[in-house]
Amino acid sequence: PRTYQEAMSFMKQYENVPLVITMADIPFLILETSSGWCHICGHTKEELTGRSMRMIQGAHTDPVATEHLCEAAQRGEEAEAVVYNYHKDGRVFCNYIQIFPLVDATNPAKITHYLGFFQDV
Repeated sequence: PRTYQEAMSFMKQYENVPLVITMADIPFLILETSSGWCHICGHTKEELTGRSMRMIQGAHTDPVATEHLCEAAQRGEEAEAVVYNYHKDGRVFCNYIQIFPLVDATNPAKITHYLGFFQDV
């Protein structure tokens, strides 16, 4: 998917498969998430929506890896990293993260959102 509309359609098609997807806006707040992500991190969609991914970070989260993702997103680039995050109950989990910029359907030079794919490692 290249646009927000395409990404929403993509997410709806894959909602019930073990594919972990989130979508964030430019301030990097979660707008949508798959049930797979909720299962991995232990939070409900309602708890995640409107929140930053920082809510699942903790002492073992590598600031270099998260900064790499943030800087790439700010430049409008794709990026990937392996990051340790925290389940709602405090357990540490490791995930491989890929982020992709989504563009405005009428102005492909304008990035509107980011799509993230997460794989449990």
